[in-house]
Formats: sequence, C-alpha cells, structure tokens
Amino acid sequence: ETDNYLQVIKGMPEEITILPSELMPTTKKQSVIVLTRWPEQYYVALRPKTLEDAVNSVTPSLAAFKKETSEMSLLAILTILFNDVIDFFSVGKSMGQSQLVSTIQLVVEDFYYLNIEDFKLCFNNAKRGVYGKIYDRIDGNVIYGWIAQYAQERACFCESIDDRNKTS
Repeated sequence: ETDNYLQVIKGMPEEITILPSELMPTTKKQSVIVLTRWPEQYYVALRPKTLEDAVNSVTPSLAAFKKETSEMSLLAILTILFNDVIDFFSVGKSMGQSQLVSTIQLVVEDFYYLNIEDFKLCFNNAKRGVYGKIYDRIDGNVIYGWIAQYAQERACFCESIDDRNKTS
C-alpha cells in the first residue's frame, strides 16, 4: 500500500499549493513522506478538532519524525508551524529569529512525544484565545506556555482513556 502511495506522490509536481484530500496519508510512514515533501501544504490540510483527533492522528511525533528524517528536517517543519501562529497575531512585540530557534529547541527537548497534529490543534486553540489573550507580545515564553498547557490537557485526556479501558 505504501509503495503505491509513494508512486502517486512521486508523480505529483514538486510545487503544489493545496494538498488534495486523496493524498492525505493514512499511515505514519506516508505522513513522513508527505511532511518531508510538502510540509506547509500538509500542515494547512490538517483539521484536528478534538484531542481525540490529535491523539489518534497518523502524523508522527517529533521524536519519530526526527528519527525517520533528520534534526534539520524537524526544525524546518517546526519553523513553519511556529511562524504560522506568530503571523496570526498582530502584536507590537514579536519574536526574532534567535528566539524562535531557542523556543523550538526547548519544545523539541520537552515535548518530543507530541505529534504534528497536536501542534496544529494547540496553535488553533491559541488563535481562538483558549489559553488566554495576547497583550501586545508573542515570544517563546508565551508559545511554550500554550504547548505546556496543551500537553497537560492531552495527558489528562489520555489518562481518562486508559481508565475507561481498564474498567471495561
């Protein structure tokens, strides 16, 4: 199945603006292939609405993506994700490039178990104001705080699933 998928992917032009729904991956291996080839388009196409969507996603965790590709590929993908959320907010005090790199490195170290869809859901929640209002600044501390809060919510969600599975 992945071989057929790979053939279809290789037949697609390098430059596409929208990832067609039929190319959305159904396995982690396919997800790595698409993330590597069209990271922005894939990220835009992700539509997690709930923690369950993100937890059950085929997108790889940061650690798995790094293992399958490279640290540079992981940092490139995260730069795209972080820039998306930073660009969303119109604030007077934004992040510089070195702050962005430092924040991404901390996130990779501390939240290596989260997957790409987790970040999409977390950042969409931040855009909706779920983690509080943004008062004229967005920096590493703010973004790290969002991710930490999301990771805590995710851990509680996963615990509740484990508890339900134990009782049934």
